[in-house]
Amino acid sequence: MKIGFFGDSYIDTVWHRRENPNIPPGRKIWAHRLLDDLAAPFICSGLGGTSQYYAIAEWKRWSSKINFDVAIFTFTWPHRLYTDNLTERVITAKIEGRDLGELAAKEAEIQDAADKYYRYLYSKDEHEFEFELMIKWCLELPDQYPNTKFIFLPNTTSSQELAKKYFSRGTLVDFAFETLSLGEGERVGVAPYIMDRTGHLSDGVHEQVKDLIKDIVVNNKQGVIPVDYSQFSLVNLFPGYYD
Repeated sequence: MKIGFFGDSYIDTVWHRRENPNIPPGRKIWAHRLLDDLAAPFICSGLGGTSQYYAIAEWKRWSSKINFDVAIFTFTWPHRLYTDNLTERVITAKIEGRDLGELAAKEAEIQDAADKYYRYLYSKDEHEFEFELMIKWCLELPDQYPNTKFIFLPNTTSSQELAKKYFSRGTLVDFAFETLSLGEGERVGVAPYIMDRTGHLSDGVHEQVKDLIKDIVVNNKQGVIPVDYSQFSLVNLFPGYYD
């Protein structure tokens, strides 16, 4: 089975692979565990801190080479920036609130440019408009690739509502990843990235998300899949906002 992951940190199977290729089982995110359970090869991954267009660009790149059996997308935050590989290290670290330490001269310039963009040029309305169109574009993929099973996973309650607005085919999991992270005590917007909580979730919740998605894949579940948050081992079911 060929499974592709397209999105950000909630679906990023490569972050800890780069740091340590021999990842202990408890440090693997749900997507990595799904591959293990289904004995599926590692093909492509989301990347933490990236924008929705990163998922789209990766889909365009990989779908031209591989006929995916399953394609899994996350819907991230609208304010993020898309960059090429030369600058993504700096931009994604900024988005996730990670400190890269001393930067090379070019990296410092990139960070300064991003700071000034958000200070002087950023338009919330423009980014949200473009984000909505990108979600719509992703949700139209099942019509174009009928032999691929598409699973869509919103990160936030706002992207959850947008997804339900445009969803027509495939599988939409009716939840928000951020709600799970909040239920585990993480901050709204999951930044700064908590380094000892891979993919913003604990070991137990990663296992439960893996089981949820595995059931959808194995049993070929279609349509909008309702989720009861009480099925997850969360500290706070309704945590509100954290300081």
